[in-house]
This record gives sequence, C-alpha cells and structure tokens, in this order.
Amino acid sequence: MKKAHQKIIFEVTVNLVFFFIFFIFFRHVSFQPGDDEIFIGFRQQFSIGEFLLHYYRIWSGRIFNNFLIYILARPPILIWQIFMAIILTVFGRTLFFYFSTHLDNRFRRKIILLIICYLGIFLFSSAVLIPSTFWFTGSLSYFVPVVFAMLAFVPFFNLLQSTEIKVDKFWPIFIIPIVCAGLSAEQVSIGLVLIISGALLLAKIRRIKISNQLIFLYILLIAFSIVSITAPGNWLRLDKETQVWFSEYGNFNILAKITLAFGFSLTTIVNQWYYLMGLIWAASGIFLLLQSKKWSSRLISFLLLFYASVAGLRFVTSLNIFAQRGIFRFANPLFSFSFLLGPNLVETTALCAYFFWSLGILFLPIAWLISMKQNQIGLVLCFLYFVALFLIFVTGFSPTLFASGGRTGLVPNVILLVILIGLLWKIKPFLILVAPTIFLILFKMLTLIYRWTSNGYFVDYGLITMQNIFQH
Repeated sequence: MKKAHQKIIFEVTVNLVFFFIFFIFFRHVSFQPGDDEIFIGFRQQFSIGEFLLHYYRIWSGRIFNNFLIYILARPPILIWQIFMAIILTVFGRTLFFYFSTHLDNRFRRKIILLIICYLGIFLFSSAVLIPSTFWFTGSLSYFVPVVFAMLAFVPFFNLLQSTEIKVDKFWPIFIIPIVCAGLSAEQVSIGLVLIISGALLLAKIRRIKISNQLIFLYILLIAFSIVSITAPGNWLRLDKETQVWFSEYGNFNILAKITLAFGFSLTTIVNQWYYLMGLIWAASGIFLLLQSKKWSSRLISFLLLFYASVAGLRFVTSLNIFAQRGIFRFANPLFSFSFLLGPNLVETTALCAYFFWSLGILFLPIAWLISMKQNQIGLVLCFLYFVALFLIFVTGFSPTLFASGGRTGLVPNVILLVILIGLLWKIKPFLILVAPTIFLILFKMLTLIYRWTSNGYFVDYGLITMQNIFQH
C-alpha cells in the first residue's frame, strides 16, 4: 500500500513539474496576425455548427482541428496556454508509457527516459517545432491531433504485448481519440492508419488473436479519415491555393512532380530534421559497431557516424554566430538542392547532394536489419522509418509545399523520436548517446527562451526553398 501511494505521488509530481516547464514556454506565445486573427473573427461571425459546416464545404475536412480552433480562438490566450501545457504533458506521459515496459528497476534510467519522453520535442528544429506546437493555429491543427493519435494507438500497442485476446472493459473510451484523429490533418489520419495496419499485420505474424473491438476501432478510423479527406472543401482549397502559391504546378507532368517531391523531401530532411537524423545516424552506427565485427558492418557503421557528423555540421551552420560570418560557407552545396527538371541545367554538385543524402537515408534500414536480424525489432524500425519518409514525400505533391512550412514535418518527427528512443535503449553502455541527446534538448530549450525574451515571440514558419524552380 505504501509503495502504491509513493508511486502515485511520484507520478503526480513528475507531471506537474513538466506541466509548469511547458507552461513557461507557452507564456511567451501570443496571437499572431494572419490565421489567428482570421479565426478569432470567424468565431464572432458564425455559430460553431455553422463554422464547421462552412469550413467543411469550402476549405477543410479537418473537423476536429476546426472545432478546437473555434472553441479556443478568443482572448485571453491564457486558456490555450494552459490547454497546450496539458497536451504536451499528455504527449510525454503517453510516450513514456510506450517505453516503460522496457524499464528495469534502476531509478537513473527511469529519470532519463522521463526527460527524453517529455522533453524530446525539443529535438525538433525550430522550423518544425514553432509552427506546429508553439503557434496557436498550428498547434491545434498539428500537435493536438498527434497526441490524440498516440492515445488512439494504445489498445493496438497493448495487443502486441500479449499472446491472447484481452478485451479491456474500458475500450469504448478509445472511440474518442480514434474519431478525433480520423477527422484531423491528413498526415495524422493517414499515418495512424498505416501504423495500426502494421501493428495488426505484426499481430497476425505473431499469431496473436485480434479482438472484434479492435477491428471495430480500426474500421472506424478508416471511415472517419475518408469523411475528412473527401470533404468538398479540400478540393476547393487545393484549386485556390494552387493559384496563389504555385500556379505553374498544374503544368508539371508526373515525372516532374515526383522529382520535385523527392527534392522537397531531401531538402526538408537535411535542413530541418538534422537534430533527430544526426542522433539516429550516430545511434545506429554505434549499435551496429557493437553488434557485428564483420568488415561490411564496420564499414556501414563508420559511414553512419560520418553522416552523423555531417548532420552536426548542418546544426553548426544553423547557429547565427557561424551563419552570419560565413565560416562554413564551403559546405553550402552539400545542403542545397536544385529542382532537377527546372529551366536551367543542373550542376554536378547538385546531383552529388542528391546521391550523397539518398545513400545516408538508405543506410539506416540496412543497418537495422543487419544489427537486429535475430528479432522483429529491426523490421518494426524500418516500417516506422518508411512511414515517416512516406508522409513527407506525399506532402511534396501538394502545390502548397513551399507555403506550408516546417509544420508538415511534425508527424514524421514524432515517429523519428520514437525510433531514436528505441535505439538509445539498445545501446550499451547506456550513456554514450544519452548525454549528448539531453544536452541538445537543454540547448534547444535555452536558445528558445533566450530568443523569445530578447527579440520577442514570432512564428518561424520554416518555409522550404529550392533552387532552379519556377517563380511561385
């Protein structure tokens, strides 16, 4: 009884501490000109039913996102700040739940896992983190649905932890996050459908019986996702935004669109995901080096560590102290991508950048399959990795790819964070990469606070640019 009481006190204390940390960050955020003010104006013009129906018909099928925006789009912003601090706390607790089954009795490992799960979002670059989390409209359109998707996956995760049918008597509760995730941003609903499909396939491979309740939740998710994606407003919005942001896109053939999406994906991964990708390359290289003594495995390990160091260079070039002085200007061609089918001939260095980073991205699943071939973990990591890549690649087919900004990287970044935590827990000795990971988290937190207190809060939308592309 005493232990249970201590556990409850510890749980409450941990969540309160992280809640106040997040709340401190959100206190710097304010309503911004543009979307925030537009939605505040809509709230004064329409009732909630009229607003949701109006938006579904002419602009967006993201009913859950629009519902939240309507409810919270009003002064004071303090209500939204408290709400988002709670949401980030739930995010951390849910992520911790997924990995807590691998914990031993060592208190230090538990504390480290708590820190990385709750504060791991600070491993997202500002271009991804700010417009998707620390911005009123962006947070309700992206981060909140992601948290609901994570909650919706809980019963499917529990399925993989057992060998027989166990029907939770509280399973109807999960209808709520399932419906909310289905009626959210397309990346969230599609990503969740893919990951749950993978979980059910894995359950079949392991010969785990799947309950009718889980099948019902799965079908429900697909149904509401279809309702959201096929909204008439999505197509009207697509036509309008194509004219505004990229009118030439309609003239592209399928090859040009695929090439553009590929270049957009590489640009995003290299220039906005360097925190996570650098750590994943390093963790994968170290783990493979410790697992296999074959010369081919060692070669891949050293290549992965090399890519980690180049990602570190990209991190250094993002710092103002170095960017303004142009100290690492020589590395610019390595991080710049041109549209290969644009109006001008592409230089050899541009082709080299494509080849170089494509290899680095492909080395990761190869390393996981080699180092974890004795179990299914390698396959699970590969599956999650390809889902993340698919979600950003599909975004590259949108005419608004240069206007949406880094927020479209949130869902893939959350998946990459899950992969990173899984890899960190595989490496022994434990602190080889955990210490640098926590250092990067703290560094990001301090730089954000310094930036907002010194220069005031503003939204860095993380807009992507590519060379050799038509004006848009």
